[in-house]
Amino acid sequence: MPLNTLAYLIVAIVSSFLFLSHFKIVFVVISIIAWILFVITNKIHRLIELIILKKRKYALLLISLLTYQMLLLSVAFIIPNFIQIKMGINPMQAGMFMIPGAFVGAILAPISGNVLNKFKEQYVICLGAALTIIPLSIMVCYIDILSYNIFLLLHISMMVGVGVTYTNLMTLSLSKLHVNNLSDGNAINNTLQQIAGAFGTVISAQILTFFLSRNEQIGIVTGSQVSLVLICVLLFISLFSSFSALKK
Repeated sequence: MPLNTLAYLIVAIVSSFLFLSHFKIVFVVISIIAWILFVITNKIHRLIELIILKKRKYALLLISLLTYQMLLLSVAFIIPNFIQIKMGINPMQAGMFMIPGAFVGAILAPISGNVLNKFKEQYVICLGAALTIIPLSIMVCYIDILSYNIFLLLHISMMVGVGVTYTNLMTLSLSKLHVNNLSDGNAINNTLQQIAGAFGTVISAQILTFFLSRNEQIGIVTGSQVSLVLICVLLFISLFSSFSALKK
């Protein structure tokens, strides 16, 4: 077990998160040094086969997959905070709000594979992206006047899109690798998903904190809108990456 390689990876990830939380240059320096040492030692004492990241189609689909992971955890942070502060909902109700969408996403995850088998990959990904982006865009434009029930329906609609796309992106990304690289691909996918989700949550938290510090009622609206706009931009990048990887 290449413990030194693993240690450098842990230090690099932790210091990156510490920078996002505290914005101190020392964490950037530590993170850069740790990442460099990880890459160097990984070549000597191999922890994971990083060479597969040079495979263009796999890398593009991985970017798309990580975008959806950021979306999931960012929205799971933004919406409960918004409905608690803006709508006066208690924490229990805020948590219950997320259950229908999560249930729909979980139900669609296995079903979406059958959809992928029957239709072109590009069509399925495009459909999922549309079903995700449209509800998010409505939230951004009308977040200040949406009722609880409409907000809930929009979240469920968004999770339908995520359910159609998310699992298929993981399948498609791994399908671009040689069978000998599947274990490394799984390891990279799972590790980077956790990192991407955490990054999304930290960035959303920083945006909300910035606007809330100025005015709570106005700040929660503006901060949520800015965060959701950022997610929408990332989803368009994700869609472009997917199409670039899947075109013949």
